[in-house]
Amino acid sequence: MKKVICFIMASVLCFCTTGLTVNASEHKENNVLYEISVIDNTTNQEVEIEMVSEEIVPEISQQSLYAEDQEVECDVVFLLPVNNNDKTRSSISSEQEKASIRAKVTLTYSISGEQIKVSKISGFWECIDNNYSMTFSNREVKVNDGRPLNTGKVMEKHPTTNSFSYDTGWGYVQYYPNSSDGASGARGYSEATGSIDGMGGSYTIFTTVAVP
Repeated sequence: MKKVICFIMASVLCFCTTGLTVNASEHKENNVLYEISVIDNTTNQEVEIEMVSEEIVPEISQQSLYAEDQEVECDVVFLLPVNNNDKTRSSISSEQEKASIRAKVTLTYSISGEQIKVSKISGFWECIDNNYSMTFSNREVKVNDGRPLNTGKVMEKHPTTNSFSYDTGWGYVQYYPNSSDGASGARGYSEATGSIDGMGGSYTIFTTVAVP
């Protein structure tokens, strides 16, 4: 299931938009690229989600490039259909019931001259709906240092809880800006399978955020 995604995580988290792109939420604000997509694991199809809030941090001036910690963050809340077959339609309303889900990924990094150091990736998944709860499993987190394909460092972790925070321990390397084809640029990635308690089926939630 992990490989049925609209962006393929290669050794440096290559980011592409081939395939399941119709309903993906992809934005480029202040040179920050992020994407969130949700796959129905029963049908292997992308689910149309309703975004409730999207916060991108920070507003980065093009060269506030000094050796101090900065963060780039994707923090989104979206409505996820309770299931994909409309069996849970309300007896009062014809609207399909939806659960509120929040996903967040933060990269901490610093840039000095023409070098970058990606020092930490953190974030979480949670269901913030009073009517439903979601169990998360198959959690995966990746981060790369931004150097071109197959030349940089990649860290992969498998969190055992719904929140995560990992220090990379990396030093400074040559800074490469985010490229549109995903061949360079530091990125963080998270994935988790969510099952709404008491309901059938499951969804896989993918979130990517990139340093400008």
